[in-house]
Amino acid sequence: AAAMQPGEVRVAGSGPLLHDAERAAAAGDIDYLGSISTAAVVDQLHRSIALVVPSIWFEGFPLVLLQAYATGTPVIATRIGSLAELVEDGVTGLLTRADDPEDLARQLRWAVDHPAEMAAQGVAARDRYVRRYRGASHLESLLELYGSLTGRPTAVARA
Repeated sequence: AAAMQPGEVRVAGSGPLLHDAERAAAAGDIDYLGSISTAAVVDQLHRSIALVVPSIWFEGFPLVLLQAYATGTPVIATRIGSLAELVEDGVTGLLTRADDPEDLARQLRWAVDHPAEMAAQGVAARDRYVRRYRGASHLESLLELYGSLTGRPTAVARA
């Protein structure tokens, strides 16, 4: 079975765990990238087996998840809030229990040990992005939602 090597986990961004990320990087356990541009995020997603979103917070719709789907990168996320609805377990990524590092580690090991399955999930993630979150189909979904909230039907004008 394949094992993750030091430096194979890349962390981007900042926040309350910044000092923990810096310590882990200093120890050689991760590559800490800091705050990076959108283009750099996309580049990292193209090079990754998965995006990991181990949130214990009720996220709305993280933009990075949409970026992962757009690049054909499956997502490993916690089974909490909208993440549990946006990531279809075993189809567009993997779900893990919130605040359970051992379960997250199991999912990461599975992902590393099953690159073909992860690649297939990436294809499904890209397909989901194209069908649901891009262009006219996304606009139609938004307008349908707004119409249901306001009680007034809306339509997309077609040229």
